[in-house]
Amino acid sequence: MNKGDKWTRDEKKELKLYLIHLSAYVPVLIIFLLPGGSFLLPLFAEVLDRRKNKRNKTKKQ
Repeated sequence: MNKGDKWTRDEKKELKLYLIHLSAYVPVLIIFLLPGGSFLLPLFAEVLDRRKNKRNKTKKQ
């Protein structure tokens, strides 16, 4: 638990490693790690939805 102390370099490294491993399981987290990533999420969702719609159209034909 951090009680206002500065994070050490090793602690930051460990935290970054955990986030990288977690992002392998939840790819959306990568977007949140980018600067302004929370603003990109709706755009990303729209792009993925369009790709899904294209796949459904090609399957029906």
